[in-house]
Amino acid sequence: MSQFSLPYEITLKGSGFEWMIKFEQINPEGFTYGHMTLKMRTIHEERSLGCVWFSSSYSDLVELADYFDHHVKRLIKDPWSDSDVFVQYGLEFQVQALCGEVDPNMEGDFGLRVMLLAGQTPDESRIHVGVEASVDVTQCYAFVTQLREFLKAWSSVEGNLQTTQAHEA
Repeated sequence: MSQFSLPYEITLKGSGFEWMIKFEQINPEGFTYGHMTLKMRTIHEERSLGCVWFSSSYSDLVELADYFDHHVKRLIKDPWSDSDVFVQYGLEFQVQALCGEVDPNMEGDFGLRVMLLAGQTPDESRIHVGVEASVDVTQCYAFVTQLREFLKAWSSVEGNLQTTQAHEA
């Protein structure tokens, strides 16, 4: 990545859906802010299921990338394996990687459930909208690669901010 700039967008494309994450801000406390959008595509229509403002820590995003890596590797040995639900600190989204078939060449697919927090009821119960569909391992790794590139760029920006602040002091 030659030049890091915001907004920075990544997308996970699955069978009939897209989960788009648009990172718009990074603050010095180690959080990024932006929008997540979940779109559904069927033979009859394409529509947005939801768009939420989110905040996420650097460590949550590292854990999300690791979550997908571990799940795919586990499926090679046990195709019936479902991972626990991944919920980030801000509770704006949750993901669950489900069973599937992946061969040692990292080819195959698995089920994926992506849920976005749509809001709260008057009694403060949370309402989520989402999809459950198949995702190809190649698409999953393209998403993980994009996420890790964002994290690498973020850490270099953080390092530059700390160096600049040290020189100003």
